[in-house]
Order: sequence, then structure tokens, then C-alpha cells
Amino acid sequence: MSLHLRSMVVLIALICVMILGGAVVLSRVEGLTMRDALYFVIVTVTTVGYGDIVPRTELGKAVSTAIIIVGVFCFLAATAVASSYLVEQGISRSLGISRMRWMRGHVVIYRYNELAEQVIEELKSYDVPFVVVDDREEAIKRMRELGVPFIAGDAGDREILLKANLPRARGVILTSRSNAENTFVAMAVKELKPELVVASRCENHESHEVMKSAGIDYLLDPREAALSFLIKSVLAPYSEVFLDRMALLRGINIAQVRVGEDSPLAGRSIAESRLRSRTGASVVAVWRGQELIPNPKPDEVILPGDVLLMLGRKKQLAEAERLVRGSR
Repeated sequence: MSLHLRSMVVLIALICVMILGGAVVLSRVEGLTMRDALYFVIVTVTTVGYGDIVPRTELGKAVSTAIIIVGVFCFLAATAVASSYLVEQGISRSLGISRMRWMRGHVVIYRYNELAEQVIEELKSYDVPFVVVDDREEAIKRMRELGVPFIAGDAGDREILLKANLPRARGVILTSRSNAENTFVAMAVKELKPELVVASRCENHESHEVMKSAGIDYLLDPREAALSFLIKSVLAPYSEVFLDRMALLRGINIAQVRVGEDSPLAGRSIAESRLRSRTGASVVAVWRGQELIPNPKPDEVILPGDVLLMLGRKKQLAEAERLVRGSR
């Protein structure tokens, strides 16, 4: 819960307590019904003051005065908090930050350029959310015009990466023409989340070793390799290696899902999981640590931390993923 929301909740709770408490006190002091006392407190707090009900006792006047002071303070504070929230939201929208905190499983793209536009189109075809990080005015203007979700800032800055919700991202794609920039950003990303998959553009083969040492997992020269490799290396890195090793045909539907500690399938064999009979998807390989287990046997036990590689139709794979994660 954000600070603004917590403040609003506290103020609303204080106003409610004041109204109810003031009504109870005035009903006893002034001899009013609870309904009339609530009505009087509300018109007093809102400073409307119709004058149809007025306190007759000295204690009633003192209580009414306290209600006015506290009520005005609470309403002014609530107005200030609400205004601050609206202004902050406006600034966040102008910088492209407003929706990032809710993003999950998205891809963070560094630099908006021709390659980034192609990456975005590919990600859209996979229905994968994304956000672009760039600090150049021209790029920001272009993204705002096209409605591209973005964060205005330097991707090498930890705070900017947090605003892009990097800890919840599924991968990072670096599209800058500068190998130095891509290397610097990769180091910042790996420092924040070491296990995150990072794929980068690299048009100079002499920089491969340096960029790999910075933690970049996959390198692509757009002049030599298909863009789809860059996308798949982030969306399904284990699948890429599996497809490469098993020499499967292109275009086949394959998905990967990691087995969590709380997965209902953890500790069961593949046969006991009944994945195929329940979803139609088939487990064709299991990544366990650094070991690839192709064509696992039905009695192969699924362990927490395993990455299951499955074949099937898109709907079947989605059902299988939900079953593995226990979200069915």
C-alpha cells in the first residue's frame, strides 16, 4: 500500500471516529437522538451549519468547537493528500511510470530505436508486456506519441530499474548500438537481479568476451541472426537451448515452466502428475540445474526447481503452466 493510500485510510478512519464519537457525546450532553446528533456533527464538520440544531449547553458548545477544529484539519489534510497523489500520478504518467508497479512477467527494453520497434512487434505477437527505458528527448517524444509504455531515465540507474519493476521482469533486451552502453546497463541489471536473462545487440565480435563477462546471456548481431532468436532467448532461454540441442523443427509450440516449492506436482512422478491426460501437453525434457534430461521416463520425479519443457498447442501449454503453478 502506497504512502498516499495509507494516509487517506488513516484520515478517513479519523473522520469516521470523530463523527461517531462526537455524535455519541452530543446525544448525551444535548439530549438529542442519535440521528439528530449525527446530522448535527456532519453539518458542523462540513462547516455548512444550517442553524436548525444548535448546542444549548456549555459542554455541547465546547464539543462542537473541537469537532469543527478537528474536522477542518482532517478535510484539509485529506484534500492535500489527494491533490499530491493526483499531481504525482500526472508526473508519473508523463514519465511513463504509472503502470509499471503492476507489471509482472514483462520484458524491459533498453533504448528505443529501429531494432526496439521490431522487438516490440515481436513481443506483441507473443502477448508479452514490455516497457522501454530511454533518457533521450526525441525517443521519449516518439514513444509518447505512439503510446509505447516507457520509463524516462538512465537504465544504468538502480532507481530507474526499480521503477521499471525489474525484480518482476522476465528478461531484459538491450538494443543500443553502443556495446559500452549495453555492457554498463547489463552490469546494473545483474547487480539488481543476477538470475535475470539479458540479451543484447552486439555488432562488434571483438566485444563478445567483455559483454559476456558483464553477465549478458545472449548476444545478437542483427545483420547476421534472426530477431526471433533475441526474443526467444529472453522469453524461453531453456527452450532455445533445448531446441538447438534436440534439432526440433521451427514453429513447434514449446513452453517452459519452473516448478516451485509449493507446486502441487513437486515430489510426484510425471505419470502421477497426469499432465498429458489433463492438459494435452507433453513433457519432453527436464532442466535440473545444469543437466538436461531429454524424453524423461514416466517414473521421473518432478523436483522443486526443475524446469519442465513441454510441447503442445497454445491453450494446452497455458493449462499445463497453470497446473504446474497450482493456479487452477
